[in-house]
Amino acid sequence: MSKASFLQRLQAGDILVSDGATGTNLFARGLSRGQSPEHWVIDQPDQILQLHRDFLAAGSDIILTSTFGGSSVRLRGSSLEGRAVEVNQRAAALALQACQNTSALVGGSIGPLGQLLKPLGPLTPEEAFASYAEQARALSECSVDLLVIETQFDLAEATTAIRAARSVSSLPIVASFSYDRGKKTMMGVSPVKAGAELSALNVDVIGINCGRSLDENLVNLRDLRQVISLPIWFKPNAGLPKVDGDGNSFYDLTPQQMGEQVPDWLAAGAQIVGGCCGTSPAHLQQIAQAVKSQKKTVKQVDLTAGSVHSIHITPQVGEPTHSVEMVHAVPKFGLEGDRYFGESGTGQKRSGTGRDITLIEMESLEAILRETGIELLPGDARRNIVTHGISLNDLVDKEFQVGEVRLRGVRLCEPCQHLASLTQPEVLPALVHRGGLRAEILTDGFIHVGDPISID
Repeated sequence: MSKASFLQRLQAGDILVSDGATGTNLFARGLSRGQSPEHWVIDQPDQILQLHRDFLAAGSDIILTSTFGGSSVRLRGSSLEGRAVEVNQRAAALALQACQNTSALVGGSIGPLGQLLKPLGPLTPEEAFASYAEQARALSECSVDLLVIETQFDLAEATTAIRAARSVSSLPIVASFSYDRGKKTMMGVSPVKAGAELSALNVDVIGINCGRSLDENLVNLRDLRQVISLPIWFKPNAGLPKVDGDGNSFYDLTPQQMGEQVPDWLAAGAQIVGGCCGTSPAHLQQIAQAVKSQKKTVKQVDLTAGSVHSIHITPQVGEPTHSVEMVHAVPKFGLEGDRYFGESGTGQKRSGTGRDITLIEMESLEAILRETGIELLPGDARRNIVTHGISLNDLVDKEFQVGEVRLRGVRLCEPCQHLASLTQPEVLPALVHRGGLRAEILTDGFIHVGDPISID
């Protein structure tokens, strides 16, 4: 059967349904606690094949290979040590067999290595790179449709995984983080930080999977959407796990209750939805039905077109910022009336440095208030232009239009101690990677509140 590619479907605006949990479903079907799903890829392939088929029958558009722990590093010390390539090849063959004669796609699952990178752990970056590259190559050579680097928690390891995969494969890459501390990963990474860092790498989709409660993951989804323009992959757990009298964990969120959450996921910006731990085929069926009850396509999130929310200048050093309705932008000089304007400015001269104008997203200020309780009014951020509806992090080294003025993004405008002294120290970590953009003015003209912002 001829089928559209993963990227073609995303570009068409299709809402895609991924599958549910692998581990918890296989445990329910008899996998012993001392084994990993990869063991059943070799020893019980019919069980793996049946789970794939159950998810397809429930409505999955994407089936993940049972290779979450299939890296050579992760398999060390088990009976599968030294068989990573074989495990990945067999798992891919099972998923492809299940999807034969359907329009469903196969995603090659690549989980974390289970050891921290040096200096926090024993694993060298070179070992991690080699392990990830080996697994990505094995899956790619089996003709899966995409690679899913999932349940990541450390930016260094995720970056290594992405670069390793890219070194051996041209397949689309999903990079998904697990926020198992609620709003952050175990390494302290927030969705905003992950989104900013991953957007700069060569990935096609950024995601959230596993984590903790549905409510916390929904907040994380909304925060992630505010800082990225890429499609979002969203596979939360079926609620929080509970423990029975025998010490076994279980999930008591019903399929209907999970399905009822789906409209909120789509409204928050997810384009590929499914479930992680505790998500059975029955849960997945409710998710798929909820997707079908919504529009079949979503309007592509356009963070390449926004508007000017407000304009701020500071005439003299040490003065508070002044809000204005219009400002004159002059190439190599800056904004007329601002303390940094050309030769006449009272601030430190910055002409020719590509720092003619600074911008920050209103969405970032709103996210900081929501996450930390710190209220930064638009003028408090000490940036000239507060924007709405555009991802400034994506504009580094790019030209863009603000009203009648042409700008070029130079670098991110990270927070400084001076800003902290004017507000409060907690502002510094809150604004990391979302402190805005420094830009160069390329053409003379006026910028007004409400002016459109666009990229050619």
